[in-house]
Amino acid sequence: DFTSGHFQEILDDPQADPALIRRVILCSGKLYYDLAEERQRREIKDCALIRVEQLYPLNDAMLRGILSRYRKASLFGWAQEESQNMGAWSFIEPRLRAMGIDVQYVGRDASASPATI
Repeated sequence: DFTSGHFQEILDDPQADPALIRRVILCSGKLYYDLAEERQRREIKDCALIRVEQLYPLNDAMLRGILSRYRKASLFGWAQEESQNMGAWSFIEPRLRAMGIDVQYVGRDASASPATI
């Protein structure tokens, strides 16, 4: 896609039916594929996965356009593999709130070490 198409800053969920969506999870990178696989395994139909592939500058207009499709969604979350204090959460959270999105963190608690036990 990258060589024949163009880079997309934010990618909507091609599997999501906006009429069924109650939860929207934003993430970045390969975590999307892990979440999508788990969603399929559990047969979850009410959750959209939005990929934010360019954090800075955040394309507010594009993100608003994508999120506007999910009018029935009542929960918005940011998921990341890294601990809460090590990933993009501290960067993205104030920007999403400034856009009027009441976002929750979904991931590992803050930690002094990037490793898990």
